[in-house]
Amino acid sequence: MSEEKNGLTHGSANSEMAPQEDGTKVPLTDEPGVKFSSTNPPNGDAKIDISSGPAFSGLTKEELMKYADDPFWVRVRWILFILFWVGWLAMLVMAIVIIIQAPRCAPKENLEWVQESAMLQYDINHPVDIDGNAEETPEDLLKMAADLGVKTVYLEKLISNYNFENINAVYDNAEALAVLKAAEHAHVHIVTDFVPSPVLLNNTWRQNPNMSDFFNPPDSGNLDFSNQGLLDKLIELFSTTWASRGVLGYLSNIGEETLLNATRHHQQGTGTMWMVLLFLG
Repeated sequence: MSEEKNGLTHGSANSEMAPQEDGTKVPLTDEPGVKFSSTNPPNGDAKIDISSGPAFSGLTKEELMKYADDPFWVRVRWILFILFWVGWLAMLVMAIVIIIQAPRCAPKENLEWVQESAMLQYDINHPVDIDGNAEETPEDLLKMAADLGVKTVYLEKLISNYNFENINAVYDNAEALAVLKAAEHAHVHIVTDFVPSPVLLNNTWRQNPNMSDFFNPPDSGNLDFSNQGLLDKLIELFSTTWASRGVLGYLSNIGEETLLNATRHHQQGTGTMWMVLLFLG
């Protein structure tokens, strides 16, 4: 054999790789890396073992303790601690401010009785036998309203065109009063048409010289709703004569804001009369 047989020379070992008879090489050191092995490999292939270096396991307690009293890391810890609580308190303050300044929920709207249900139109001159007793009475109206679930009844043109305090002559006075009384006892609200304008020439208001300023121009018959005397007279008419009969609502095609405000609420004694003016136009 020669001196270089099997990759060895006289003296120190070759630190690179030692050639094998089958042409493979194996490392001669224990350093981690790739190892080739050919000990009886199947099909003449070489076996490759890849080894990784030692895994990092973090600092030990002793190594960490060296930084516990280090001035730099002490300052860092205090800064982070203060920033955390300052940020937390800032978020708390902002949340309180948002809650305080947030718009309040709108209060629940109190619906007037005229908005609580539909309105039933009833013709006093053409009653309907609802209860089947072969007789038309005001109780038929009440049963009809109860069956339909309504609490408001509309009686067309109940106010006389000639005298606003009287029931229209197209109705029998006794029958109309009977319907009004029955509805009031059953807590059914009555709605009728507002006083007509222009007012007829032979109306009691037109014939009264003390009421001439209720009209504009005076001889036109058109009610002047900007006249406070007229508004006071209408409030008196609604809250006494007609409210005592159970009529609390009026339909009108006159879109006068002053009229609406004047007839909306009237205080009388210890009680409150509510009058609702419903504009059609």
